[in-house]
Amino acid sequence: MTLEDYRLQLGWSVAELSRQSGVSAQTIARAERGGSVRTHIAATLARALGEHLGKTITYRDFDGLVVV
Repeated sequence: MTLEDYRLQLGWSVAELSRQSGVSAQTIARAERGGSVRTHIAATLARALGEHLGKTITYRDFDGLVVV
């Protein structure tokens, strides 16, 4: 699943994921469009989504995410 798939599974907008994770909406939108993100940002997004989905997610679970 992509980052966007996980976000939409929760019914969240990019802005809501930003609020829940502390990562800027611009960074999230860029990541969803295929732009690169740093490892710690990807891990932060995975942690925020996983907490609300009730399961462990790592950034490696995001299909197509470019992590540098």
